[in-house]
Amino acid sequence: MPKIRNLEEMLLKFPEDQREDMRKQITEMFEGMDTSKPIGTPVESLPEGQKNCPHCNGPLVDVHGKESRGVPLPNGSVVNIVDCKKCDVSFTVPAIN
Repeated sequence: MPKIRNLEEMLLKFPEDQREDMRKQITEMFEGMDTSKPIGTPVESLPEGQKNCPHCNGPLVDVHGKESRGVPLPNGSVVNIVDCKKCDVSFTVPAIN
């Protein structure tokens, strides 16, 4: 089972009488997870200078809004996620701070 980061810290946000049940529910969700196999589909990087979806030319929407600080990646870079609502595809773009 993968290590669940900050579980105890997160549980402090719940009433004390609910914490043990929440801890059990959360750990059960991750039991049997093979951490060597990523979940989901990898997200493509949007080609530099591209403003619309490269698949359908649809408009792209920033998932987290303009105030987002971005999503940190394991390699140390930070990206924003943009979605094409027309063809339901997500892309990463370098975050601008």
